[in-house]
Amino acid sequence: MISLHFNRDSVCAGDDCASHRQTFEIDEKTSINDFINFLESTPDPQHLGIIAKISGGEATWILQIKNENGAHNTAVFAQQWETCKNLVSAATIGEVVETYNSNEFYAKYLAQKSPDEVYEDLIRQG
Repeated sequence: MISLHFNRDSVCAGDDCASHRQTFEIDEKTSINDFINFLESTPDPQHLGIIAKISGGEATWILQIKNENGAHNTAVFAQQWETCKNLVSAATIGEVVETYNSNEFYAKYLAQKSPDEVYEDLIRQG
């Protein structure tokens, strides 16, 4: 088990009233997709949810890991997708933590931008 710190962008004015910062104990063998599924399916008792659901059912997010060198994009996920699209070769959360020497994860909200276009743009950028 490893301890992860997580935070996310607010999705609307009312969503920024409380902190979204949370800490979890996660099995290091958990896949990136399973971690995102956990974030999407676990309610936050203080607010909308760990990952807020958007009216209309379409929201695009980038899962990042932050370290002393900045934010590193690890996956694109969307409310309308069943699985994420990884941007890193690491298969598990433990591998991501080891690669970036950090346990600070962040979900960046991109509103209703096309997740396919976001993914393609990030792949092109390298």
